[in-house]
Amino acid sequence: MTTWEERIKSGNPTDLHNERFSVWHKFIDEFKQNYETYNNITMQKQIEQRPLPYTEFETTVVALGKTFSKVLLVSEGIPLYIFDASFGSLDPSSDLDVVVIAIDTAVIHAWNQFLVENRTGQYTFTAYYDSNFYFEPAVRVINNNGHSLLISMAKHNLRAALSKDATMGSEMGQIQAYATAYIEQTPLRVKAGGRNYTVYPNPLSPNVDQDAELEQYTAMAHCGQLCFEEYSPVTAAKLASTKSEALISTGSLAICGVFGQKIQTAFINDRTPNRAWRLVAAFEMLYNIKMHRHVEGEDIIIKSKYLTRLNNVLLRSNFTCTNNYRQRITRYITANQQQYKNIQEQWVIHLVNAVIEDEINEEDCPKKFEWNTSLDDNIERVKLVILNRASSIVLRSQYHTFASNTE
Repeated sequence: MTTWEERIKSGNPTDLHNERFSVWHKFIDEFKQNYETYNNITMQKQIEQRPLPYTEFETTVVALGKTFSKVLLVSEGIPLYIFDASFGSLDPSSDLDVVVIAIDTAVIHAWNQFLVENRTGQYTFTAYYDSNFYFEPAVRVINNNGHSLLISMAKHNLRAALSKDATMGSEMGQIQAYATAYIEQTPLRVKAGGRNYTVYPNPLSPNVDQDAELEQYTAMAHCGQLCFEEYSPVTAAKLASTKSEALISTGSLAICGVFGQKIQTAFINDRTPNRAWRLVAAFEMLYNIKMHRHVEGEDIIIKSKYLTRLNNVLLRSNFTCTNNYRQRITRYITANQQQYKNIQEQWVIHLVNAVIEDEINEEDCPKKFEWNTSLDDNIERVKLVILNRASSIVLRSQYHTFASNTE
């Protein structure tokens, strides 16, 4: 399979990034024209540019004129669709995730048709361009100035959708099922619209071909429609499961900056007594480290940003140490991310353990760094804490149902 990584190695990264943005503009322009014709309306295409470039590579790509932070399709001052590419960096190896915030699922069906008409040889769009289409159902709100805004349901229902003691068992099961399917490159089954769909958390799974890609977006459309009919943590998690390389829990989305820096900072510093969302997000961040680590020679390599996210989840927990011990952990983690994009797991596993041990020890602060641990050990430790809190038979049963939902 020709992947984006292979294309970048053999081609011109600047031209390839520009090509990728051009493809997105082509889709948006065609969707706009077809939607206007079918619905007898007129929409304006508004482009929000990326912030001023801060690297030489980004400067060269932006200078070609196709990059965007957001593209809005607006009718009579009312936004109907937002294509948001502001999340993430722009460097030779970066992906291009576009969050599509929409008033209906028409844009997903149009995306499927676009993929059929613009096939990338025998390769899937995601593999060929390392670019994901992330659909988010939206609601309209009126701001203090009387302007109509389009906001994703996930952001609009942020606090209500956070993990709670009553939901954390099932959410943990969903996260484990999703992450396991990603790691093992196996399918996940999602039921929506009266049928079962096969989706692939890992877009590079061996059975992901163009037909599988189309089925996955069809599943996304049906799960998105469920959210329009009744938005809840259950329907939101089901929709998230149809996305490749996605996050399941709302707390994880907030910590990772999906809703913007202001909300990200507020969640990192959150002092509310709800420990459930932090535990579920920590469980997901541990699995994210595991999902995205890889082998180089004899070393296991992880991305330092995932370690930072784990630390941020539990940085203001009810049980975070207030003495210099935890401050040292944070300093070490921050220094690692500033110095390295990738780092050998053996050199930072004690930091993972320190963050988790600080949390599960509750009021007791750890006395020393523990080097002889593993990522799986820490995943099991957090899982046990969650299951002990989700002590009802029903919640434990839900966890086991979701956790085994892979084939």
